[in-house]
Parts: sequence; structure tokens; C-alpha cells
Amino acid sequence: MQQRFEGKVVLVTGKHLKARASVRCVAYLLLSSCKSFPLNITIITGGGAGIGTGICERFHAEGAKVWIVDTNREAAEAAAAALNQLDNGKEHARRAVTAIVDISQETAVSALLDQIEVTDGRLDVLVNNAARFVLKSAEMAEERDWDNVLASNVKGYGLVSKHAIRVMKATKTRGSSTEACKCLRGGVSLSTDQFAS
Repeated sequence: MQQRFEGKVVLVTGKHLKARASVRCVAYLLLSSCKSFPLNITIITGGGAGIGTGICERFHAEGAKVWIVDTNREAAEAAAAALNQLDNGKEHARRAVTAIVDISQETAVSALLDQIEVTDGRLDVLVNNAARFVLKSAEMAEERDWDNVLASNVKGYGLVSKHAIRVMKATKTRGSSTEACKCLRGGVSLSTDQFAS
């Protein structure tokens, strides 16, 4: 008999979503897709700026502890500080924490998820939001530009999902239902059913 786990893994591809209203829309869609989940422990990659910060703000407002994963330390720490300022005097203060991680490096990703498992005992939601883009013409783009895009947008998405699912399974995240990953505005659809064991 299969043992199942409950968790949510989400991919956001937001290169065309720049307006603040669109950020709110993405966060609403994510929360709607996760509405049956107790939103306690949440990872948001690329949470230090842009759409990622907007998603962090909304999840935080809903009561989640938010792990802001980014490569830009200054931006991530500023985002976390702004959220934690809202928590001053509340029972569960400092619900926003940062992790400076290159998601294309599996050792670093695995260590992050191990840390979350030890610190928080489980993982409820992963939002794969981090992405890189080539902001040059096709004629000017170099091979390393495309390598960076693939490392973050494909490899990174897969690595973070892999280790998030590992922690969700290991901690049997509250419940018995297995939810499919949600992809907004394109990307790869991945079902957690195939990882149930």
C-alpha cells in the first residue's frame, strides 16, 4: 500500500508579469491552489525582488513562515526585514527568514532543505519563482547567458522540487492526500503522485 504525503510544489514563470496588480493576482492564484493546506512553512525561491517579494508578502499576511531563497543577500534580507517589522509584538515574530542559495547547485539546495527539516520539522509549500532571463538580442547573447537561464529555470526548478518533495515525504506533511504541482503561465507540470512511496 502506498504511503502518501501532503504538500504543494508550485512553479511560477513570471517574465511578463511586471505590474503590481499582476503580482497580487499570482499570489492569489497560489493561495487558492493551496487553500486546503495549513500554510505554515513555505519556501519562495527568488523571493528577494519583484514578483517573488509580492508572493512573500501575501503568504506572510496569511500567517505563513516564509523562507526567502535568493542569491542576492541584500535584497533578500531587506525583504525579510520588512516582513518581520510587521510582526513586531506578535506572538509568532520573525516569520520571514533568508537563505542565500544558488538553486542550480544540488549540494546547496539539499543542505537548505535539511536545515528547514531540522529547524521547522516539515515543509508545507514550495513556490518555485526564481528565474533568469537573457536581456540581450539573439545576436548578442553568449553561450554562458543561455547556460545561466537553463541552470536556474530548468535545473534549479528540478533540484529544489526534488529535495522539497523529499522533506515533505520524510515528515509526512500533515495528511494523506497527494496534490499535483501547479504551473502558472507555462512551464513543466510535475505530479507529486510519481514520488509517493
